[in-house]
Amino acid sequence: MSRKPTATAPGGAAASGALDRSAETGPRSETIVLETGQLELGADDPAPAVVSERLTLNNRVRATMTELVFYREHYLLVREKRKGKRPRSALVNLRYLDTRPALSRFVAKKVLRTAVGSILGALLAGVLAYLDVFLAVTVGVAAGLTGVAVAAGTLCAYRTTETISFYTAAGRVPTVALRANVGCIRACRALVPPVIRAIAEARRSGPADTVAYLRREMREHYRLHEAGVLSADACRAGTRRILAKF
Repeated sequence: MSRKPTATAPGGAAASGALDRSAETGPRSETIVLETGQLELGADDPAPAVVSERLTLNNRVRATMTELVFYREHYLLVREKRKGKRPRSALVNLRYLDTRPALSRFVAKKVLRTAVGSILGALLAGVLAYLDVFLAVTVGVAAGLTGVAVAAGTLCAYRTTETISFYTAAGRVPTVALRANVGCIRACRALVPPVIRAIAEARRSGPADTVAYLRREMREHYRLHEAGVLSADACRAGTRRILAKF
């Protein structure tokens, strides 16, 4: 494989990736071109070989187990296992991630209001039934609203999520995402410090030269796209941000 960075551009765009510097006197210019070609894991960095740590997140609401496998060569394998479905995995080079995660929350407010309203209605109907007010009706209403409250509460717990995302350093593309529902939010947050420490250590092992680092990060974007981790649009957006920094 050629030592100059090559990549397959998303959507079939051709690309050449070498940085040419003028040897003549006067202003120095840099040209970045992307060539069509296959990316090989570990072309610039050592390939993952030795596991240094394993962490897991058990999300019972979604029946999902997320495993984080850290490699001594500064890679992170994120493997998601869901009951009844094939496991999904993503291998990420930690050298090209930002140590600052982004936190986002989504609360299913409409479903939550439905659950709360149903509980209050069921309590009111229960009180009326206890006072023998239209007993046959109030008992049925209380039972029905209790069922609605349970269903709405379950749906609210499923839809309400907290997501912690790690972005690529220059491309600003979300690559590693830890998602938690009610019941495992604290456990999810406990995974963040080890990931941050691993990224910080990996960044220290990366190239000191800014141009070399940006070039390798661009290659990582294309590798992640080819692996199905990044969409074509996300890869293009990240590439544009990296090119703007040259």
